[in-house]
Amino acid sequence: MNQNSFLLPLFQLIVIISFLASCKTPAILPNSSPLAELMMTDTLTAIAVNSSTDIRIKETSGLIEISNHLWTNNDSGGGKILYQLDDRGEISKQVKLDVPANVDWESLAADETYFYVGDIGNNLGKRENLRIFKGLKEDLLTEELVPTQTITYAYEDQITLYNAYNHNFDAEALISYKDHLYIFSKNWLDRKSKVYKLPKTPGDYIAKKVDEFDTMGLITGADIREDQNEIALIGYRNDFVKRKFYSFIIILSDWKNDAFFSGNVNRTPLSIERQTEAISYRGSREIWISSENEGAGDSSLFRLTTK
Repeated sequence: MNQNSFLLPLFQLIVIISFLASCKTPAILPNSSPLAELMMTDTLTAIAVNSSTDIRIKETSGLIEISNHLWTNNDSGGGKILYQLDDRGEISKQVKLDVPANVDWESLAADETYFYVGDIGNNLGKRENLRIFKGLKEDLLTEELVPTQTITYAYEDQITLYNAYNHNFDAEALISYKDHLYIFSKNWLDRKSKVYKLPKTPGDYIAKKVDEFDTMGLITGADIREDQNEIALIGYRNDFVKRKFYSFIIILSDWKNDAFFSGNVNRTPLSIERQTEAISYRGSREIWISSENEGAGDSSLFRLTTK
């Protein structure tokens, strides 16, 4: 084989590789290597705000915008604290809540007056103290210890307790819509998500199931843009053997009443191969997403720009 005949196939191979690479949309990570960028490719680009959050919020599980600031929290065992974040994802303030404990805080929600902390994590399906803490948003800005009220509940269709990841009664996503709170379940067994409805008034309730959809993955966070009738859900599929996470976002719109899955359901893979945990609309054109440190890398914040 002469030199020219060898160079021609090599040149063709380079062209093919370059073309395939151009078809991918890499997630942009601060100080990431080209290899890391190529590994984190998919349909929708998520730009990392930071490569690692403050060590105090390594297991960020909730995310909500209140008074033009993002707030987050840790999940089980993370203390009774909410953290205010700046535009770089760094802690600018922390506030303690006057609550019994952080059993498994998994979600934050808010309406015009109040914020809600979902102590609703139920990995093993055996909790009998599911609850939501309710406090005034203005107190987060002025108080060091914020008083709260408590909403407790049980699921209307859960007739037995469990003790393993073999059930459909975990939850990590909470929103406020009109006069009620809504919980999106994290179904370990069938990878669907059920929607439950609760009053906002403190008390003890049975959560009513109002909708269900095959989300084809674990739903870990939710937020609502009520003025546009739009809900964003964050979740992931996981491969326990390979320790791989495949995140996705679902946008819900044009639903009827509170059957949120009755309208348009747009499910899109994300360029984040991590255990995504929380999601929040921010401003008119951004969605922010947080990930825990249990996935591929440290806990981080990501930003999506919407139309």
